[in-house]
Amino acid sequence: MNNESNESEPKGTGTQKVGNELRGNKISSSPGYLEVLFIAHMVAMASLYGYDHFFADKVVALDIKSYLGEQKALLTAGKITEEQWKAGLDRLEQILHDQPANQMVILKDVVLKNGREITIE
Repeated sequence: MNNESNESEPKGTGTQKVGNELRGNKISSSPGYLEVLFIAHMVAMASLYGYDHFFADKVVALDIKSYLGEQKALLTAGKITEEQWKAGLDRLEQILHDQPANQMVILKDVVLKNGREITIE
């Protein structure tokens, strides 16, 4: 009579019926408090790095005034030709177009301190 209800549960396997589920005699392997804090900290740091690297606006300075003055002096001295001067201007334009979208390029004359400068070679 009562044997029919007990036959559906496994015998001798160390399982207990708790509510509607069977649990073994194993200790659960959920992460502890320190592990959760460590994982949350790593996720937050990775998020901050990704935001700063890809999305945050950065200001870079370009000393176009001295570059053009130097190129003009070389042109008037005859050290470069007009084609080389035009190639230098094209190189300057290409450097400006190659800057990432999150970088603002402003003149070096406007930057007072700690501005990263783009070098023109």
